[in-house]
Amino acid sequence: MQNPAPAHRLAYVDALRGIAAISVCVYHVIGFLGAGTATPLAAGVKATALETFDLGRFGVVLFFLISGFIIPASLKPGSTLSRFAVTRFFRLYPAYWLACLLILLLPFVAPAGGAPDGSLSLSEVLANLTMVPKLFHAQELSGVFWTLFVEIVFYIGCAMLFAARALEAPLAVGLVAVGLNILTPGAILLNTYLHTRLPVSFLCFHLSFLFMGSVFRLDLLKREPLARAFGLLLIALTAVTVPVTTGLLFPVPQAVATQFVMHHAGASAAAYFAALALFLFVAWRRTDVAAPMVRLGEISYSLYLLHMLCIALVARFIVPGTHSMIALYAVLSLVLAILAAQVGYRLVEKPAMALGKRLTLPRQAKEAGI
Repeated sequence: MQNPAPAHRLAYVDALRGIAAISVCVYHVIGFLGAGTATPLAAGVKATALETFDLGRFGVVLFFLISGFIIPASLKPGSTLSRFAVTRFFRLYPAYWLACLLILLLPFVAPAGGAPDGSLSLSEVLANLTMVPKLFHAQELSGVFWTLFVEIVFYIGCAMLFAARALEAPLAVGLVAVGLNILTPGAILLNTYLHTRLPVSFLCFHLSFLFMGSVFRLDLLKREPLARAFGLLLIALTAVTVPVTTGLLFPVPQAVATQFVMHHAGASAAAYFAALALFLFVAWRRTDVAAPMVRLGEISYSLYLLHMLCIALVARFIVPGTHSMIALYAVLSLVLAILAAQVGYRLVEKPAMALGKRLTLPRQAKEAGI
């Protein structure tokens, strides 16, 4: 099948984005089963699905690997940090602000955090508009927004490496990825067996998969031999660090307390391995994929931001108490989420991205009307 994406895009990366986005959507559709009106069947389906394979974590890890693979290309030689900051701002914030506005205005959505009656203070709202509310000791408006903080930290890391002229250096990027990957499980092991009291940062573990994606980029797209060595090392490391960090080998109370692991440890570990395996297979083979999945990738950001609103709306009108009602609830939720993402992409994302690119065009190009 012909790739429908424009020539400057990597269609297989868009397809992976589509898979990641729809995985997160399905995970939350399952998680919403029986919300407020639990039935034995819905509860059974929900428990079985979530404890078998963490589809949400699979999608998130896939997103992280993809971002690590493509974001450094925005800082290629000749770029500037100011241009990177402007384009990233217009890529992320307008669509995010739309999602925040809908959460605050729609009566069937209960924002996370806030007062017991669901109200939010002005400071909490303003903190959320920054996309990094944790820095202001506030909770995200939606539970799905936590990954955006991780992405912002990764952007800062990329900017620092770019300023040091090391973003394209396999040694620097590889060492960062390896260091982040072993930091969290290393602290867990030392706390468990040597009874130390080291802080356990799951943010570092998340970031390691973003920088891992950057290592794979330097290997698969830049053909850097040292990146290949670091990539193989990271693959081998995850065989150990994932089971340790998720609590598969022994209990990790911090992982449960911080909701790093929300279901069975085996379900979380399997999600990491599956995401890494799928990413490597598709990126290595550069496999052509069906057009619908590529198009889902193009609207994946809006889909990620808006799908919970759509699920909550459908859940107000459908009680999934039978197999047919569960199927109807799931299909309607996904269809509505995809339609909302299409609208958000066309009306907000595309114009905002175009404006960001326009603002960063060289003066000569602006004068020529390009």
